[in-house]
Amino acid sequence: MENDTLAHTGVIGMHWGHKKASGWSPKDNTAAKQQVAKSGKKIAKPFVKPEKKTSTTSTGPRLTDAQLKSRINRIEMEQKYATLTKKKISPGRKMVTDILTNAFKTTATTYLTKMMGKNVEKLMNGKAPDAPVPP
Repeated sequence: MENDTLAHTGVIGMHWGHKKASGWSPKDNTAAKQQVAKSGKKIAKPFVKPEKKTSTTSTGPRLTDAQLKSRINRIEMEQKYATLTKKKISPGRKMVTDILTNAFKTTATTYLTKMMGKNVEKLMNGKAPDAPVPP
């Protein structure tokens, strides 16, 4: 019977040729040490993530006056460069943008004025106002 499947039967993360000692635990690894002494081979140990050392009192790196001035100067120069190299908007594009913006403002103002007028009349007559619904 042929078997065409490939399956991983080892421990994920283990190196080939390294055997894990039986009875090995992170707390007590005397069994592992004894097996290493007998076989002379290295045993893969589980990865222990190192703790991050964070300082709660640190406010950042201390800079000398010269370093601080050079950083501030660099930031100011980059801001000036950004304003000098802004992309120019073509006159046609600017005109179309202005026309569409003004058309939207006019339409919105007209619609809202009409709806507010109707709702004020209904309130004056003692009826509930309508929710704004597009025409």
